[in-house]
Amino acid sequence: MTKARWASIHILLLLSFLAGSAIAQDAETAPATTGDTAVAATVTNNQDGESAKTTDPIEEATRIQALGRAAWLQIRPGMFHVGPVYMNDLSYSQVFDRFGQGANTQSRTTSALTANMFYTRRILKHSQIAFQYSPNLYIIDGTVKPDFVHQNFSVTSAIPLSRRLTLSLSDQFTYMGRMGLLENTPAVDFDPISGNYLLSNYLQTAQNSLSNAFDVSMSYTLNQRWNLTLSPNFRRLYNDDVTSQSYGARIGAAYQMSARRTVGFGYSYLTNRYNSRFSNAQYHSVEVSVNQMLGRGFTAYVALSGTTQPLGDSAKLAFTPTVRVSKQFRSSSLFGTYTRTPALTMIVRDGFSDQIAVGYSTAITRKLSGSLSLARYSETGSTTDNQGKYGTAQVSYALHPQFSVFTSFTKRVQEGDPSSVFIGNRNSVMFGITWAPTPRNVPQE
Repeated sequence: MTKARWASIHILLLLSFLAGSAIAQDAETAPATTGDTAVAATVTNNQDGESAKTTDPIEEATRIQALGRAAWLQIRPGMFHVGPVYMNDLSYSQVFDRFGQGANTQSRTTSALTANMFYTRRILKHSQIAFQYSPNLYIIDGTVKPDFVHQNFSVTSAIPLSRRLTLSLSDQFTYMGRMGLLENTPAVDFDPISGNYLLSNYLQTAQNSLSNAFDVSMSYTLNQRWNLTLSPNFRRLYNDDVTSQSYGARIGAAYQMSARRTVGFGYSYLTNRYNSRFSNAQYHSVEVSVNQMLGRGFTAYVALSGTTQPLGDSAKLAFTPTVRVSKQFRSSSLFGTYTRTPALTMIVRDGFSDQIAVGYSTAITRKLSGSLSLARYSETGSTTDNQGKYGTAQVSYALHPQFSVFTSFTKRVQEGDPSSVFIGNRNSVMFGITWAPTPRNVPQE
């Protein structure tokens, strides 16, 4: 993309965020009260490992996940804000980068500025809407370079239509510079409080791109054991030479057999369409899943889908499993996930992608913490056959309740189609400081 196109996109996202903040200027601008916030700590584990719900069903149904994180979005009392816009954190770092392949290997030193801000409020008595914006800017020789920029903007709303029926809407825009994926992003994030997983798109692309993801979910609680869902979705991706889109829907049912076990059933349909390079593809899937609490702090989720894979004018049946496991210790957690999916990501492709990622995070002392994340990406039945390995390790030390310093090391190895992904190795070392403006007497997430 040209600088002019990038600047237009940047300005559009920023204006969209500010416009969203202005929707409710009549709302209070002081820190929200308890009734105006999303609840973060909603599920805990008792000594027997069984889940204990601590929120009202309406409150629980209107929680919104934080952008780029596994945790729920939350306004903490006394949190720093400018009008209705709240600041989660702000980071500045120096990145020492070595990337390329063979004789084309280059070295570079850049400055990176990262922010995470949001606006959220209650609407229609119990409903909630949230605007979230996360810009990541790389600065080289005093200039912001569009090839190194990574930005996320999302609008999310959760609307309880009744005590049984909930409607959720989410629209997310992502602009990805071809060199701009922030180098200390973990491959997978897990939040032990909510039980949410977030698998990041850790592949580095070969071109600047803009993507849009729109999701709708309607959830109906039939009784204490049965829950039904209908989830249409739409994806669209733009880069320098390919425009693609995918759309589909999922129908699901979940049955809670006991406090420790839930089984699920589902059917989904997906269509991938391209303006060039690839042929269109349609997928049908039937899924069975089990979510099981195996012991104190140990949870496993296993799903197996039978999916039709298009092969020219015919199709064959392929199995697309998903596995997620987590183990929570006193001051640390270990988690991992494996998934095979035909869904579009930032990389345009046909066939299936296999992604496996593991992570470990620990509080070494009250001020010192660390994390490690490893991942592998590969493609099956695809014309691009992209492959990728990714790993990042980070150590953080709290200088102050609101300030911490960190250092991280990231290694990336990628191969495949040079028109769609970065080819070669990339090693990055990062040093930085983070400001998380949370009051001293309010515990961090």
